[in-house]
Amino acid sequence: MDDFPDIEVLYQQYTNLGWRIIWRIVKPKGTPHEEISDISHGAWEKVIKLRNDVISGKERNYPQKGWDDPQWKPFLGAIFRNVACDYLRQKEHRVQTISLYEEDGEYEYIPSARPSPSESLEIKELWERFLQQLPPAERRVAILLREGHTISDISNITGQSRNAVSKAKSRVLRKFKSFCSEDE
Repeated sequence: MDDFPDIEVLYQQYTNLGWRIIWRIVKPKGTPHEEISDISHGAWEKVIKLRNDVISGKERNYPQKGWDDPQWKPFLGAIFRNVACDYLRQKEHRVQTISLYEEDGEYEYIPSARPSPSESLEIKELWERFLQQLPPAERRVAILLREGHTISDISNITGQSRNAVSKAKSRVLRKFKSFCSEDE
């Protein structure tokens, strides 16, 4: 453990590097200065956690030669980069809310229409289960409809008449409605 540098020494030597890396990643996305500071603090918390893991023997994957080892720069740079990228991923998937002021002074929050990652996965699983129960011809029509193709497009792709595709579409929609009501 003697070769793990003091956090203050690392901070003094690499704080500007951290700020530059984080700034380059998150500033073009319109991140406010205060949040960039929070991201930087989060990165240093990761470094402190790493140090504690090294002390407890849980972690051995770190530059081994002391604070002046040139391996620290890319090592810490990777931590700063990863924390900034994680921030952007979380920001992208945050539930955005719209606040409405109620007459009694309370705020009501309406969640965004955009599904969360877990909701997206549930929708995908539901869609796949639905497709499995369809006959092959209707399955193909359902997939093409979901991709945004028109009845004319599907007719050209499948070689079926527009009337046949229209009837298949009606059957698929009716079955999907029934499938969704059963699933609830």
